[in-house]
Amino acid sequence: MLWLKTLCLGKDVIQNGPYRLAANFGDLFRWSYEFTDKYGKNSWNLDERILMIQSTGNNTANYSATRSLMQYPEGAIVPAGTTTAQQGEVRPNRFFFSKWCELTDGEKALLGTSTDSIYVNTPDPRMSYSLFHTKFIQCSDSTNVKIYPTEANNSSTNKLRSMPYYKKYLSPTYAGVPDKADLYLLRLAEIYYVAAEAAIRLNKSSEAYSFVEAVHSRARLSDPSGIESSSPKWAEGKFANADDFVTALIWDKLFELCGEGHEFYETRRLGARWFCENIVIPANEFLKLEYQEGSYIEQYYRAGFQFPTDIQKLRGSLLCEFPVEELSLNTSLSLKDRNDYSWMK
Repeated sequence: MLWLKTLCLGKDVIQNGPYRLAANFGDLFRWSYEFTDKYGKNSWNLDERILMIQSTGNNTANYSATRSLMQYPEGAIVPAGTTTAQQGEVRPNRFFFSKWCELTDGEKALLGTSTDSIYVNTPDPRMSYSLFHTKFIQCSDSTNVKIYPTEANNSSTNKLRSMPYYKKYLSPTYAGVPDKADLYLLRLAEIYYVAAEAAIRLNKSSEAYSFVEAVHSRARLSDPSGIESSSPKWAEGKFANADDFVTALIWDKLFELCGEGHEFYETRRLGARWFCENIVIPANEFLKLEYQEGSYIEQYYRAGFQFPTDIQKLRGSLLCEFPVEELSLNTSLSLKDRNDYSWMK
C-alpha cells in the first residue's frame, strides 16, 4: 500500500506539475543572472526547483557564508584577498569518483598491474557539471592545474590536487563572501527516482525504467558538445531483479544529486547489511589498490586503512548520536544513549 501511494503521488507531481525537468543538466548550476534557459528562466527560477535553501548573498548567517559546499579549487583568487580560503573542505572521495565512472560505461586507468580496476573517466555529462576533476584552469594565472585522477599522489605541495572538487555551487566570480547560489533540497529529478523505485517494488518494470530514462535522457542530451552522449542509459531488463535495480538506482541518484545532501541517507536507508555489501566492502577493496598509497588527505586513504565490516558495529554507526547539548538539556537521556563511534578513532 505504501509503495502504491508513493507511485501515485510521484506520478501526480510528474504529470501535473507545476514542475518540469530543466532542459540541460548544467542549467541547474549556472548561477549567473545573464543566463536564461530555453524556457526563459535563470538558475533561481527553473521549473525543476521544488524546495530550496535560498541565499540572499548578503546575510552573514546564511549557509553560504561558510562555503560548506562551495569549494574553491587551488589557486582561485577571491575578493577576500587570499588564495587558500575554503579550499576543498568538503570533497567527493576517490572511491565515489571511480564508482561513477564504472557504472556509467567509463574507462579504467592504465597505471600498472595493480590499478586496472580503477576507473578514471566517464561519458556521463553530469560529472563535468558536478565536479572539477582531471584538470581545471587556475584563476590566479589561467594555467591548467592537474588534479585527480591525473594527479593522484599527495605531498606537502600538491595535497589539494589529490581528490576532485564539487562544482555545483561554485560562484563563477569566486566571490569570497556569501554568494547567491541556492542549495537544492528537492528537485523534480528526485521525484522521478522515487517513482521508479516505487514502480519496481510493485513489479511495474516498464514504468520504472521509463522514469529513470527521463532523467538519463536529459543527462545524455546535456553534453557540452551538443551531441547526445552514450551514457547514462539503461535498457529495460538490464537488472535481474528489483533489488539489483534499486541498488543501481541509489548509485545513479547519488551521481545525479551529488553534493545536494542525499549521500548519508541514501547509502544507509536499506540497512547495515546493504551498507556493508555495497559501500564498505567495495570501498575497502578500492583502498587496497596501489594507486591509493601515499595519500593522506583523509585517514581513509592512509596505507592499510580499512572500514569495519562487523554488521553490529555498522548498525550502530547508522544511527545519529545525541549531541552534547541535547544530553545536557534532557535529563531523561544518559551517556549510555550516545552511540559508540570508537571504531572510527
